Amino acid sequence: MRLFLSFLLLLGAPVFAAASEVPTIEPGARLKAKGQWVGEHRFEAQSLSRKDPADDDFEIAGALSEVDGETGTFRIEGIWIVPDESELDRRTLRVASRFEPGDWIKAEGAFDPEGRLVADSLERLKSGDAIASVEGLVDAVEVSADGANHIRIGPIAVIWGADALVESEGR
Repeated sequence: MRLFLSFLLLLGAPVFAAASEVPTIEPGARLKAKGQWVGEHRFEAQSLSRKDPADDDFEIAGALSEVDGETGTFRIEGIWIVPDESELDRRTLRVASRFEPGDWIKAEGAFDPEGRLVADSLERLKSGDAIASVEGLVDAVEVSADGANHIRIGPIAVIWGADALVESEGR
């Protein structure tokens, strides 16, 4: 018999349930996936939570896999990030200019026509506090033959199985 992980925190905290117990996730919903990168543009979610769909920024957190000092761009698992110099303050741009491969960051922004994330918000994360994550509007949802759920959030394929925790709306 399979045990499903679930718990409830009182006083307005979220309700979590196993993915197999959660209603269908539809395109257009805004989700935050926490878990681990399993390759370029591929993310395995251990938890998913619903967010406000009115927020249309894409957010990504992870360790930098590459830094291009000439162009001032950097990459997390295949996603090139370009700091938006018109939106970021000088201090943030100075910190970003010192990023190195392996540094953990969180970037937030929108994709340009070339598929790069133009970041209007950048934050260096302390490696001890860092959790890999992807947040954005769901573009597509499909279930593969092996029963795994695949969600497309921007250019990222988010995979989640029956043991992933999914925050429900607490109703």
